Amino acid sequence: MKYISLEYVLKLHEKLIKATGGSIELRDIELLKSSIENSKTTFNGLVPA
Repeated sequence: MKYISLEYVLKLHEKLIKATGGSIELRDIELLKSSIENSKTTFNGLVPA
């Protein structure tokens, strides 16, 4: 299974901000990392579809 990396999310964020305006700052990098890692969790040894 392929997962989105932190670097990819940050680059995408930067592109979206440049296209639509707003602040490039990130409020909580640790929360973002946690969200990305959470998508890799399993239940009862099964990878979510």
